[in-house]
Amino acid sequence: MPNGESQDQPEDAVITATSDAGRDDFLNINEIKEQLPTASASKAQRLWRDYIILYLEEEIPTDPERLQALVREINLSAPSVPPELASTTKDTLEALRDGKAYDWPYPDPGQQKVALGAEPVMMFNGQFVHESEDIRINGAGIDFVFKRTYKNQINYNGPLGFNWDHNYNLWLRVANDTIFRSTGVLREDDYFRHQNGDYFVPPDGQHGIIFENDSLEDDVSFIWRAPSGDRYIYQEDPSRPFLHRIKRIEDKHGNYLRFSYPDGKLRQVEINHPERIVQFSYDEQDRITCISDYTTEFGAQGRQWIYTYDDLGDLVAVTTPKTDRYPDGLTTCYEYSSAQFAGELQHNLIRIIDPAGQLYLENEYGIERGLLRFNRVVRQRQGGGEAFFEYDDIIQEFDQEYLDKERPAHQTTMVERNGHPVHYIYNKFGNLLLREENILQEGLPRLIQWRYRYNADGALVGVLTPDGVVTQYYYGRDDYLRQPGKTDEGVRSDDQLTQQARMAFGNLLAVVKRGVRFDFATMVSNRRLGAWGDFFPDIITNTDPRDIITKFKYESDFQQMLTSSDPRFTQSADPNGIETGRYDETLTRYEYRPQRI
Repeated sequence: MPNGESQDQPEDAVITATSDAGRDDFLNINEIKEQLPTASASKAQRLWRDYIILYLEEEIPTDPERLQALVREINLSAPSVPPELASTTKDTLEALRDGKAYDWPYPDPGQQKVALGAEPVMMFNGQFVHESEDIRINGAGIDFVFKRTYKNQINYNGPLGFNWDHNYNLWLRVANDTIFRSTGVLREDDYFRHQNGDYFVPPDGQHGIIFENDSLEDDVSFIWRAPSGDRYIYQEDPSRPFLHRIKRIEDKHGNYLRFSYPDGKLRQVEINHPERIVQFSYDEQDRITCISDYTTEFGAQGRQWIYTYDDLGDLVAVTTPKTDRYPDGLTTCYEYSSAQFAGELQHNLIRIIDPAGQLYLENEYGIERGLLRFNRVVRQRQGGGEAFFEYDDIIQEFDQEYLDKERPAHQTTMVERNGHPVHYIYNKFGNLLLREENILQEGLPRLIQWRYRYNADGALVGVLTPDGVVTQYYYGRDDYLRQPGKTDEGVRSDDQLTQQARMAFGNLLAVVKRGVRFDFATMVSNRRLGAWGDFFPDIITNTDPRDIITKFKYESDFQQMLTSSDPRFTQSADPNGIETGRYDETLTRYEYRPQRI
C-alpha cells in the first residue's frame, strides 16, 4: 500500500500472499468433486467441465477405444457425479480435442469492465491480450469484420494456431440443460435453460439469450439474440450432434452474413449478397492460411490476406493484400517463447514487429513456477518506454462479510513508462475497486484515491474521486433487484424473469452526479458496511436538490433509447418516480422507423 494514507481513514488495508501461484478465487479439482453432488442445476454442468479439464494430464486420444477408456476413468474418479453429468464426459473430451472448447478451467470473466492496462494486460491476472482487425468489408447494411484475438494464458490450438481465435469461430455446445457458447475471443459463456423452458438464461455480464429454432428453416437448431436485435443462427454439426456451428448472422433489418462448411471447415462467408463472397483456405492442420475476397482489381483471385505458421504451431506472420504502393503487401511478424519453454510458458507472445521492421511491442513473462508472477506479464516495452508489473493475491480475511463483487481479491502495482507507480485493487472478476498513487501537491506528497463499485454484471454503479465527487449509475439489473424477493443469486432460477426483462439488464436507466462533496471515511461510517462494501448513498431514496440527474427510457424490442431527460427538471433517479410537468415537456425523444427516408 502506498505511503501517506491519513490515520483517520477507515481500515481498508489488505493482507497479501505473493508466494502461492494458486487461484484461490477458483476451485481446485477436489473442491469441485465435493461440490458436484449438491451444486445447483445451473452451476453443475460448468463445474463438471472444469473438473474434466483439471483432470487431464495427457493429450486426448483420437482412438475410440482409448477415448472411451478415458471417459470411464474420469467418471470413476468422481463416483458421486450425477449420471446426467457423467453422460456428457465423452462430448466434452471430443470438443476439447477438436478445438471446440477452451482447455482452461479459469476462464476470463464474462462481466463488463474487466480492467486492462498498458498494451493491454488484464491487470488482475497479468494475462496479455492482443487484438487485430485484419479485414473490414462494407456489406451495405452489415460489415464483414475479421478480427483476431490472442491471450497468453489460454491453452487452445485452433484455426489460427496456438492461443489465437477469430470472431467467426463460433459454436454452441449442448450439455443437458446447459449450452456453452463460444465468443470468438477465447471465452465460453454458459447459458442455462429457464424454468419455463422457452429460453436459455445468460451468465452475469451477458445480456443476449439463446432459444430454440423459431424460424421456418428446418436446419436451424438454436438462435442467440442480442438485446439490439442481432441474431446469431446456428445449425447442428452433422459429425457431432452436441455441437452447433454458426450458419448466419443477421441484424434486425435482415442484413446478413451467411457461413458455409462444405467439408466441415468454414470455407465461405456471403456478405449480404450472393456475389460478395469471402473464401478461407486451410493447411493440413486445419489452420487458416489465406482469406480472399471477391474483388479483382489486383488479380483474379481477389485480395488475399496470408497467414504463416512455424513448426511449433505459432502464427508468425500476417500479410495484407498487395497494392500499387506495396506490391508485396505489408507483413506484421510475431515472436513467441515456444522454442525456449514448454508447458504453460510455451506459445507466449514476446514480440510484435510492425511492417516497417520496427519493434512495436515486447513482453517479458514471469518464469518462476510457484510465484504469482508465473506466466504473467512482468515487463512490457513499447516505443522508448517500459512498464513493470507486480502481483499479489489478497488473503480473504476481513472484519466484514462482502459480496464477491465487493471483496478485494487481487492487487497489482504498475510502474508506468515514466517511472511513476500506481497501485490497483480488483475483485475476483477483474473489476477495479481502488486506484491509488502518490503525487506532489504544492511541494508535499499526497495520496490520491479513486474508488469504484459494480453490480453483478460488472457494470460500474459508483465512482468516488479523490476530491470527493460522487457519480452513480442505475441499470436495468439494479431496478429488477428492487422488486421484493429478487436477488442476484436467484436471477437464473427466477421463473418470472421474461426474455425481455433479462435483455434489459444492461440498459442504463439513470445517472446521478451528486451536488455535494463526500468524505470516504464518513460514507463508510454512515453505511456501516465496511471499507469494501457499497458505501455509496442509495441512488433512488437518497436525493439532494443539488444533484444532477438524467434518466433514460428504452423500447422493449431492441432496447433502443426512447427518451432522455433534462437534468434541470429531473428530481429523482427512480424510473417510476413522480416528476413535474416540465419533466415531460423537456424530454428528448427518439423515434425509429423501419423504412428508409
